[in-house]
Amino acid sequence: MFHRFSLWVNADHYWVFMLDIKHLKQIIVLSEVGTVTAAADKLHISQPTLTSHINRI
Repeated sequence: MFHRFSLWVNADHYWVFMLDIKHLKQIIVLSEVGTVTAAADKLHISQPTLTSHINRI
């Protein structure tokens, strides 16, 4: 199963962007419910943990 993907941007600047599937799920849930607190509850994680994951993106 594919768990991460990489994105290379601009040939002059080699950037690698790693994103876990769990982070995509967290973003989707956040967009569906509208608040970090509600998303964290739905994902069964703490609000500070979800905020930390989103800030890494």
